[in-house]
Amino acid sequence: MLYLREYARVLARAAALAPTVDEQRFWAAASVSCLAEEAELHRSHVDPAGLEPAASTLDYTDHLHAASSTGSYAVLVAAVLPCFVLYTDIGARWRGTFGPDHAYADWLTAYGDEVFAASSAEAAGIVDAAARAASPAVRSAMAAAYDRSMALERAFFEAPLR
Repeated sequence: MLYLREYARVLARAAALAPTVDEQRFWAAASVSCLAEEAELHRSHVDPAGLEPAASTLDYTDHLHAASSTGSYAVLVAAVLPCFVLYTDIGARWRGTFGPDHAYADWLTAYGDEVFAASSAEAAGIVDAAARAASPAVRSAMAAAYDRSMALERAFFEAPLR
């Protein structure tokens, strides 16, 4: 949940930098969804009282805020894309493999939902369009931001539970 609050801020920054109204709406809606729906899923599994961010959370949010402060819309959207991609993949892989009594059925169902998959595909399309319009140097920065974000996403799963 600590991560989601910061991720929502970064998504809001993407909305502010978006070159089109459609992209602005998309990132603004993603920010609101992050604060409302996704945060509620996490609250249903973890009591946020007294939580301190793990090192991997701080590394990730620092990276995202750095990407948002460069002023490059293309780099920023490349940095936020792995969150969409990874959770869509998890949801698709787990779809239909668990029962309603599974401890994380609500979480797995949400990320395996067709609506989330469509949102992820739209985010990927926005990033692809930004990459096509970018200079080689910006595309390189986008790739570096994406790779760093994906590595930090995976670090969430490798961190010990507290």
